[in-house]
Amino acid sequence: MLFIAYYTRNTPYEQEAVALRASLDALGLWYDIRGVDSLGSWQKNTQYKARFVREMLNTHLGPMTYIDVDALVLQPPVLLDTLDCDIAAAKFGGHELLSGTVYFGNTPKSRETVDRWIALCEQYPDRFPGGLLPHFPSGCLAWDQRMLDIAIRQTGAGFVELPPEYTYIVELSQKRYPGVQPVILHTRGSLRFKAQIDGR
Repeated sequence: MLFIAYYTRNTPYEQEAVALRASLDALGLWYDIRGVDSLGSWQKNTQYKARFVREMLNTHLGPMTYIDVDALVLQPPVLLDTLDCDIAAAKFGGHELLSGTVYFGNTPKSRETVDRWIALCEQYPDRFPGGLLPHFPSGCLAWDQRMLDIAIRQTGAGFVELPPEYTYIVELSQKRYPGVQPVILHTRGSLRFKAQIDGR
């Protein structure tokens, strides 16, 4: 399984990439982690995820798993090697798709979905209207994970929900899923670095 990630150059995320690489190396996992220039805001940088995934699907053969660069892989992620679907991701609270760990089967349908994801991020760079996603009224922030969820629904991609230990978020998952041992731990870099990236 190939793991892909990106970080913004000349930001604290460079050090997050060092830690992520170390965790992958410790488990002997294959990865492609790349630096990109900041687009000027946290939301623009995260919405770039869709284009980055498309580039990786074009570059590498076979399935791959995207992980946010502020994550650490703590245990062998064996489940990912058994998947047979277009896309797989965890959902927090049973309804909000999380894009911190996303498996892409590199199938025609997964590529179609990523192209739709790119288009949605371009169409809704800030907020998106109601009616596109259950549980989200009009005017919600157009986070990349919400645009991916809409894209999956619109393309009908074969989707598998990952267990919470594959997108285990510091504090949030600890409260929601007590007793679960994380496989991929997400350290919430957005809380630590978002204001700096946004220039505030």
